[in-house]
Amino acid sequence: MIPDLDQYVKTQRARGYSDSDLRLAMEKAGYDDKTIDEHLARPMHFSKIKGFFGKDEHFRNFVIVAVISCCLVLAVLFYVNPTGQNKEITKIKGVLPKSTSVFVPPIIKVDYNVLGMKADKNGEWDLAEEYFRKAVNENATAENLLAYGKVLANKKNYSGAQKYLLSANSLKPNNFAIKIELGWNYFHLWNFTEAEKVFLKLQELSPTADVYNGLGWVRYNLEDYQSANKYFSESLSIESSYGALLGQGFLKYRQRNLTEAANYFKKAYEIKEDNEDVQRGFALVYMDQGNLDKAKIMLDESSRFGNNTFENCLDWAKFYYVSSDYSSAKSKIDECSAMPIPPFVEQYRSDLREKIYVKVS
Repeated sequence: MIPDLDQYVKTQRARGYSDSDLRLAMEKAGYDDKTIDEHLARPMHFSKIKGFFGKDEHFRNFVIVAVISCCLVLAVLFYVNPTGQNKEITKIKGVLPKSTSVFVPPIIKVDYNVLGMKADKNGEWDLAEEYFRKAVNENATAENLLAYGKVLANKKNYSGAQKYLLSANSLKPNNFAIKIELGWNYFHLWNFTEAEKVFLKLQELSPTADVYNGLGWVRYNLEDYQSANKYFSESLSIESSYGALLGQGFLKYRQRNLTEAANYFKKAYEIKEDNEDVQRGFALVYMDQGNLDKAKIMLDESSRFGNNTFENCLDWAKFYYVSSDYSSAKSKIDECSAMPIPPFVEQYRSDLREKIYVKVS
């Protein structure tokens, strides 16, 4: 236990530690939340210092003046002779009462990785990023680099994540957890060639459902639908995962098999309903089936999560077009034209833009 929590809080704050760091340290020392909250909320009252010297006001004032005077003398002596060779300093130190010494507890090391994982689990991405950054600055292990890269990727900062994932991979080149994250990060950066290399390497190390899912998505975006179907099917034979079901849904949609596409989207939705991708998949199917009311509901839901993505922008442009609202379609496709998009979507955007402009010309 810590002898004086008030003094501990004051000292550690002066050293630059945040209240979150202090809370973790006091939890490790065995204090309950009520005690911790009381001491973190309590300032250092001067009344405690006064009580320390006794109830007699004159004596108290005398002691305070004496202590301050001694400190000033020590400061002057140190300024004159900073090497500490003057033995008068030792003599002056000797007149100070022992009771004036202040307990300074040792620094309790804060595990920023643990704090980051807790914040990451709670979906507090900004806080998790801060803790993992501190963890990397203290000790750039492969595990800390991976954790920092993952939280940056969760915030869709894929270019920022790449630096840390590559560093982690250089430290542990055959680590599955690092490599799978690196492969998906290449994928989100639209670098499908490098993503495929990583996933194929992982296929040799450990052919999991997620590895086949990654290969399926790479092949899908390269418009190799036969290979994509093979990899998605292989993934689903191991595990009925959201990613592979979603991939098969979009694959069947591209092949104009709307019924099968809807079935796969439904299965994916049962696993993860709060995701913009499966909702936009439904919206595309409904649009092609002429069910615009349901399509709009799904697009509204999808926009809650990914309203700044090029996919969402193109979906709304198509919706306005099939709804014969050509003015809104033109505004939306112009907005889409200012967005960076992967090369494999460029032709689709160009064709949709041409159709819309024909209607408004």
